[in-house]
Amino acid sequence: MSGAAARKSFGALALRPDESLQHALVRSIQSEIEKALARLGDDSRPRGRRTAQAVHEFRKHFKNARGTLQLLRNALGADVYREESSCFRDATRLP
Repeated sequence: MSGAAARKSFGALALRPDESLQHALVRSIQSEIEKALARLGDDSRPRGRRTAQAVHEFRKHFKNARGTLQLLRNALGADVYREESSCFRDATRLP
């Protein structure tokens, strides 16, 4: 069985055969944060367009991460969830 066939997919989230849903969600959050940071380092566009688009993409990835974090709210507990969600929200704000 191929790797893709061995996974159960829920939209963009793919569960590995030996992985719990909680671990898959954490992996998804990590992936979104990595994508967000990569967008800020992308130098392939003209300066003005690059900056506006990079900020937009950065915020979108963090919004996705926060949405996934909501699915872990019960597992994390209210205090941890609130702190992490605030950190994600604050990371997308410009000074």
